[in-house]
Amino acid sequence: PPPPPPPPAEATSAAACAVSPPTLEEVHGHVKGISQCIQELLQAAQSHRQNSFGPCSKKIALAVETMAKVFPPKQTSQEVQVSLREVALAAKRLQGECLDTTQSDLAYHTRHIINSAYDVAKASRHLVLCVEQEQSS
Repeated sequence: PPPPPPPPAEATSAAACAVSPPTLEEVHGHVKGISQCIQELLQAAQSHRQNSFGPCSKKIALAVETMAKVFPPKQTSQEVQVSLREVALAAKRLQGECLDTTQSDLAYHTRHIINSAYDVAKASRHLVLCVEQEQSS
């Protein structure tokens, strides 16, 4: 029988990174990925493609989840852990908003989604600042 396929690169790198805290460059890379997913969502909002909101928000949530996995819990400061939780909560709220199909006022709903996406971006930037401060001390 053929050998089993190798694990996905994401799983391998996440497992390798989970042993020690990520470098600032790694954190920047993950935040850049999250930002690109947010940009995709904003483009969908500007183009009135509400059917893209759910898939875009899932990409954002997955990018946040992937980033969180590179922070080993026992070697991550309380401040960074709190910041990670804020990013995850903001992404979860955004996903909930994007999957809510009960809204009748699409303009209001779209504005609300844009604000929620901004919250994810803001929380991600705060995480970068926390990691920068931690690594500079």
